[in-house]
Amino acid sequence: MQYIGMDTNISNLDFAVVNDAGQLTKATSVATSVKNFMGFVRKVPPPRIIYMEEGTLAGWALEFCAHFGEKLIITNPVTGHLKLATCGQFKSGHFEVVS
Repeated sequence: MQYIGMDTNISNLDFAVVNDAGQLTKATSVATSVKNFMGFVRKVPPPRIIYMEEGTLAGWALEFCAHFGEKLIITNPVTGHLKLATCGQFKSGHFEVVS
């Protein structure tokens, strides 16, 4: 499994990819666009899952991950909630924040 961490802002998407062994395998920043977003994600070999914190671009990322069949988990560390999008299906849940 490849775990893609994504930090978003209006200008850039910052990515870090970690494998099952916890080793950083890729890290990069791209301009914010659907083409660049999916272009980077598709370069990471499956199986893969994208993680990001709730923020202003979370809905945008959720829409396009669902559209392109990518798995996305959106976390909110303050409330302990998460959302999962995969192949157009959305699920919400609660997780416990561990400090």
